[in-house]
Amino acid sequence: MKNVFRFLTVFMVLAFVFSTNALAASKVSVVRELPLSSSPESSFTVTLSMDVNESNTPIPVAVGLTEYYPGDWTVSNISAGGTDKNGSIEWLFWSMGSAVQDRNITYTVHVPESANATTYLFNGTVDIGDDNPTIVAGDDSINIVPYTITITRDLPSTAYTDSNITVYLYMGVSEAKPNALGLVEFFPLGWTVSNISNGGIKRNSSIEWLFSSLTSPVQDTNISYIISVPGDANGTYQFSGQFNYSTPNADISDDTTGDDSVNATDQCALMGDTPPCGEIGIPEIVNVITQWAAGNMSLNDIIALINAWAHGS
Repeated sequence: MKNVFRFLTVFMVLAFVFSTNALAASKVSVVRELPLSSSPESSFTVTLSMDVNESNTPIPVAVGLTEYYPGDWTVSNISAGGTDKNGSIEWLFWSMGSAVQDRNITYTVHVPESANATTYLFNGTVDIGDDNPTIVAGDDSINIVPYTITITRDLPSTAYTDSNITVYLYMGVSEAKPNALGLVEFFPLGWTVSNISNGGIKRNSSIEWLFSSLTSPVQDTNISYIISVPGDANGTYQFSGQFNYSTPNADISDDTTGDDSVNATDQCALMGDTPPCGEIGIPEIVNVITQWAAGNMSLNDIIALINAWAHGS
């Protein structure tokens, strides 16, 4: 019997509240504020500013607010007692005998890793009990731009002993840019480097770069350094690299791509000959003719190589 009495009491209170609100159409407005863009695995705050027009009496004593966010996203830190309904949030503001007041409402949205690079919509309604809810105004969409960063290494396939080669690292950055990025490049132990671009710092067998708003911004960048091949180098030598950056909701570590090795060998006496020196074959002849046609080799060098090939030395 007590439960029935309580139910009737609550029902009568709410009936009074919403019947009073029926006289107060369009007296409450809510404006949404969103950032322009976000990224997968990040979070952002949504602000709802509720304004009550106190000059338009009677002022409503209860307001229902429903906010709809992208269905497969999640929310947290909902202020003002809102209730998450998996795809929407509901608030009920009311006070018996007193008017609803202006307030700012916030909640945090978490963008899943699976979010596509597209535009996602938000919408909401404000209900004061007149069967004619109004639409939440302000920002109603956000662009999701993924963080996509690649660093690709470019190496020659062969490096001769006692010579220098240039290593190139090409950094490509998406529209969503982190505030800072650290890059470490590992080169063969015992080899020496010089002419490091972009403020890189040499360590024992590595080079470190820091890109940030305080140094060099994180953007499409060409990085290079020169490495000297020792006289006793022989065989295949490995290069590798790793870079790290932070998004608003995650720390990301990734590996460089591209060329990851170089073959170190002695340079043969005859131009166009390749190790093992003196064992000249058709591939070397075809290559030097191609190089000569492109203007990269003299006619004398070609004749010398052809003669050595013809005599088997």
